[in-house]
Amino acid sequence: MVKALSVTLRANEQERLFRSHTDSIPAYEMFLKARKTHLIANPETLSKASKLYGRIIELDPDFAGGYAGQSVVLSVGARIGLSNDRKADGLRSLGLANKAISVDPEFGWGYIARGGAQIVMGDADAAVSAVQQAVELQPNDADALLFLGIYKAYAGHEGSGIEDIQASMLLDPKPNNRQYFFLGNAFLVNGQFEEAVKAFEKWDELSPGSIGLVGLAASYALAGKDDQATATVKRYLDKKPDFNASSWKFLRNFKKTEHQELILKGMIKAGFPDQTS
Repeated sequence: MVKALSVTLRANEQERLFRSHTDSIPAYEMFLKARKTHLIANPETLSKASKLYGRIIELDPDFAGGYAGQSVVLSVGARIGLSNDRKADGLRSLGLANKAISVDPEFGWGYIARGGAQIVMGDADAAVSAVQQAVELQPNDADALLFLGIYKAYAGHEGSGIEDIQASMLLDPKPNNRQYFFLGNAFLVNGQFEEAVKAFEKWDELSPGSIGLVGLAASYALAGKDDQATATVKRYLDKKPDFNASSWKFLRNFKKTEHQELILKGMIKAGFPDQTS
């Protein structure tokens, strides 16, 4: 029934479907709050979200949302380079995602969580397959389409998931910074540098963070916008003066060497320091 209903609902109504997966109103309300807590991912927001998801497990251990949420927090931290042990956090994330799925096989977010863990473990194709299951459960879920798109980009699938990300944004009445960050990366690996610039610029308008500045600078450089690239590199290095292009952990999310090399080329062209140069 949840699957049938989801076909007719838009993203702003989609949250109501989570209510079908728990009898605990406090757990449900906390889940909605937790999901929004880490739209901008950094150590503080991820730590706060992890505590909220842990509380959800305490409130309703039969609600898959707490396990899936903690899985997502771990995998996001690893993907953006916050993990001290990527493999260990990937395994923990995968275990929590599998727990969510075992508790409630109809809960789409469990499969999104599994996909995130598989990206960390280096299996982008499995991640795409996992999130496709989430889309099958909830075809009009903006999150499911969004992560399907970015995992296709990481896996190097033809078209790089651009259409899926754009479909997610159409479903969302108020697109957020994460969607533009994912879209920028998808355009970047697809060689559409001008479109990547536009997406990352929109991300920059919405987000006070820094990780997207690397993609923005690389996109500027590859699009031939050298002055903007130089200025963006300076903004980033002012925050992270010890940054080194070749050791940027985020590159590990991309399966294809050619995509890693493309982004690295853009970063070096933009002016980021590189240990090999």
